[in-house]
Amino acid sequence: MTPVYEVKTTHTQKVLEDFIKFTYRIKYPRVTMHLLILSACFAAFAYFTRGGVGMYIFIVLAVLLACFTLNRHRISFRKLAKVDKNYQNQSEIHLVFGESEFHIENIDLDQNERIKYAEISFVYVDDNNYYISINNEDLQLLPKSDFVLGDPTQFYDFLSDKTGQPIRPLYIPWKVRIQMMMEYRDVRAEQVKKRQEEKKKNKR
Repeated sequence: MTPVYEVKTTHTQKVLEDFIKFTYRIKYPRVTMHLLILSACFAAFAYFTRGGVGMYIFIVLAVLLACFTLNRHRISFRKLAKVDKNYQNQSEIHLVFGESEFHIENIDLDQNERIKYAEISFVYVDDNNYYISINNEDLQLLPKSDFVLGDPTQFYDFLSDKTGQPIRPLYIPWKVRIQMMMEYRDVRAEQVKKRQEEKKKNKR
């Protein structure tokens, strides 16, 4: 296999933190907002029950919930760090991407796999990393700074071409979101207009 792109990476603290952020972003996108709203509700209940025992109970609940919400990424990191052998051993993970497949090698965990691009379930990207899911089971996080062969900015088009699917941005700026909403609105308006014109033609 002739290498086109090559990545040598390790599970650093930053990698684990980015993995946790990705997981929350994809699986639980609104949990933080819901927890903060619930904490605010407890604070409101404390205000309305001021002067009684209930006020102290709701204050404690509001503070505990807010603290958990703001620190849940740190809690998740500590749990993950305890079970991630790659992080504990600082194992080097070597990924080589060719024209028809890619190769993952991890000597410490005795991992040596050849994977077809058709086995990639989805790919996300942000400013720092590529997130590649293999068969909806294994997630490979590729920091752009760890590319040792090939331009990481061009890897976007390469991977999209090999997988036959679009690479999804993990974070969409508000400016882009508004633009997408406006484009969607224009498309919907055009569709409604065409339907109305077709109805008029049918009546004739």
